Amino acid sequence: MIPLRHRSFAVASILSASLLVVAPLAAGVFGPEAYPSWKVGGVSQKLNPFTFYEADQGLKVFAGVEASRFHDDETFFPLQVAVGNGNAAAVTLSREEFVLTDDKGVYYPLAEHAAIASEYRKGSFDQALVEQSVFLGNKFVGFDQIPSLFFPNLALRGVRNDKIQLPKGTFLSDVLYFRKPAGPLEGRVFTLTVYFPQQERQIDVKFALVGEPRKQE
Repeated sequence: MIPLRHRSFAVASILSASLLVVAPLAAGVFGPEAYPSWKVGGVSQKLNPFTFYEADQGLKVFAGVEASRFHDDETFFPLQVAVGNGNAAAVTLSREEFVLTDDKGVYYPLAEHAAIASEYRKGSFDQALVEQSVFLGNKFVGFDQIPSLFFPNLALRGVRNDKIQLPKGTFLSDVLYFRKPAGPLEGRVFTLTVYFPQQERQIDVKFALVGEPRKQE
């Protein structure tokens, strides 16, 4: 767990990564058993093969890797993130409240917006995957969604909005971008930390990137 007051992030060196070839899901093979990393230990609760989550005192944090698994050869990778406030006091979230940690203990703050806007070319691809995903299911039925656009230029979706207040009964859902940790990603456990400074606490979601689905025997 990253100490709540620790905000000096190590500079991550980004090395060339091995390319993961993601095959189409074979006919007749579906669900958790089709994916080897569903069984990776040390991760948070799973909503489905692509979504991991944790909850604490009325707050829930979800991390979705469905788009992430197609970016092993990129400098950046996307992570679907949702934060819901069920019955806690209102919280305010900005870019500094989201941190990724790899399995070597290296911290990665959110990528700089300017770097993503100028260097990244898969925003539309990511958005198409997100729109077709089953990221949250029905976890926030009855909640009001608060608009959040941390990286709007990627899919031409509007004006940047990256300081979000979540009153009780609301949630945000967005695609966040981090520098890709060095090396192959499949089978490794990463941690998404979301800080809630007003309440002096944090929620850590441990997740593994889903690799190539098994082929039918």
